[in-house]
Amino acid sequence: MISNNHDDLLSEMGASLSLNLTFDENGMCDLVFDEDTLITIRSSEDDGNIILSTALFEELPEPMSFNLVQTLLSMSLSPCMNNGGNSPVVGIDEDSGLVVLYQVCTASLLNKEKLLNIFTEFVQAKLVLTDSLSEDNSADTEISDSNTLNNNDMFA
Repeated sequence: MISNNHDDLLSEMGASLSLNLTFDENGMCDLVFDEDTLITIRSSEDDGNIILSTALFEELPEPMSFNLVQTLLSMSLSPCMNNGGNSPVVGIDEDSGLVVLYQVCTASLLNKEKLLNIFTEFVQAKLVLTDSLSEDNSADTEISDSNTLNNNDMFA
């Protein structure tokens, strides 16, 4: 087991947010901000990571606008291009179809201020993405059929 400063970091972050973070036996803590915003923090001391995650969509919208596909793919490259790999990424749960925004943080490289900053930016990214992606895909009727993909087209 890697020795990390998870407890101290997470306690300090919770105190900064005026929250008492309580983790279950799996090292997970759910924070509910409103009916649409649930952020899960997972403390994984075995691999030295603190993982933030939240749902963006219950499933991929169909059809998907070209702009939505571009945004999701661009986010996939973000860790390679920004913040030394410490950026949010979008993924999909193969079993449920849930589209998830997540960020893996190496605890040994963090301090209280950096973790709080990452957490704040992660929540803001979730809110902005949810709003902009929902609006973008609902405006799909304005985008030509050549710029719209069905989920089946992506995996054909």
